[in-house]
Amino acid sequence: DLIATTFLDVDELQTLIKLPHIPTLGIVLELELETVVRVARLAQNSILAVVCSTDAFATTVKQSFCKSGIDNLDFIFTTASGEQLAKIIAQCDAVAVSAERTTEMLGWIQEGVQIEIIKLKYRIDQGSLNMLRCYLADLRNQT
Repeated sequence: DLIATTFLDVDELQTLIKLPHIPTLGIVLELELETVVRVARLAQNSILAVVCSTDAFATTVKQSFCKSGIDNLDFIFTTASGEQLAKIIAQCDAVAVSAERTTEMLGWIQEGVQIEIIKLKYRIDQGSLNMLRCYLADLRNQT
């Protein structure tokens, strides 16, 4: 009856599924408080690599950190992989990584190197959750 996805993926998803009769609802995700707190607790001027799958997701993460007031770190946003990723990780104090890149990223940390790993955890924001609830209530009332 409904497809819910992130705003970044609405157009691509509609193109892929080709089901114009099913409404697609774009939702906004926000960083979980635990993730924000772990990043905010890093020492001032620490270098934090933010390892993402796409440039669009990296932009979203960057906006989330700015919105949270985290501006005392040196960020390296990257979608790199392989040896290039290993070089970036080697110069950082901590790494924030999206769920789908965690295993790959862990494979490039040099043995014996102590580096803080912060998983980027997101949740649906309150406005999107309210919108989704209203939409589902409307669907229920139509049947």
